[in-house]
Amino acid sequence: MQDGAPQAVGVSLRSLHGSAHNLLSVREVAARLNVSTAMVYKLCNRGQLPHLRVSNAIRIPPADLAEFILDPQQSRIVELRYFGGLTIDETADVLAISAATVKREWSTAKAWLHCEMSRTATSVK
Repeated sequence: MQDGAPQAVGVSLRSLHGSAHNLLSVREVAARLNVSTAMVYKLCNRGQLPHLRVSNAIRIPPADLAEFILDPQQSRIVELRYFGGLTIDETADVLAISAATVKREWSTAKAWLHCEMSRTATSVK
């Protein structure tokens, strides 16, 4: 691969079709998720958030961000925590994952819900 050529990391080709100019920066993704840029880099490095490397910059296709946000595990955590009233430890036991993972996923899910509710409230006005 040529130096400086884009490298896809977990990115589906269909998500790039016709949208190369719409790629999101780490800062834009952090703002949408209401997390720090450091968290976005961690998600990319862990392979949890599909991304592209263009030279030294990381870019995220919007379609892949949407798929990340709609993660089934996060949905289940919201269901158990909010509707089931379970604690973080109880949720971790039910899902057979660590309490730290539940905290991280719960935080991301809450940020997404807040963002979506704010966006919906704004569009209704």
